[in-house]
Amino acid sequence: MKTLNARAFLNSVVILSVAKDLTLRFFGLLPSAKAGSRPQNDAFLRKGITLIELIMAMVILVAISIPTASMIGAQIQGMADSSDLTAAGNAARAQMEKLENTDYGNVTANSTTVSPYELSWGVTETVNGTEAIKNITMSIQRTGTSSVLLTLYNTFCKGVSDGE
Repeated sequence: MKTLNARAFLNSVVILSVAKDLTLRFFGLLPSAKAGSRPQNDAFLRKGITLIELIMAMVILVAISIPTASMIGAQIQGMADSSDLTAAGNAARAQMEKLENTDYGNVTANSTTVSPYELSWGVTETVNGTEAIKNITMSIQRTGTSSVLLTLYNTFCKGVSDGE
């Protein structure tokens, strides 16, 4: 651990004070000191702020706050929607996995409820000789609503050769 002696401390205080004065002078907040002259503008020395300055500061604050608040609200809504779609997709994939593990002949159109979602699927079958294909279209919606959140598609095959 490094100790700070009195001389080093005083040197750092002087350096910080000079840096502060130079910064204030650079931005025109502190008049440059000339020997024997008095500052022409003593606005830096006056205390308090005017009502106009206060109103302008409030207007600027409101102009920044309103769009920021609406962006935060939109972000929260987006996160909720994303979470809802993820949960619906997971429920639909789990049901589709159950259908894939069901015997081909037993895969039929049906529906089920996985709280808080309602899953319904339709099956269309195409048969060409010994080859058969079932196309599954699954729709997911919140229970009690009519708007579809998500639609999944899958194809099951039976007796389809790879062309060899």
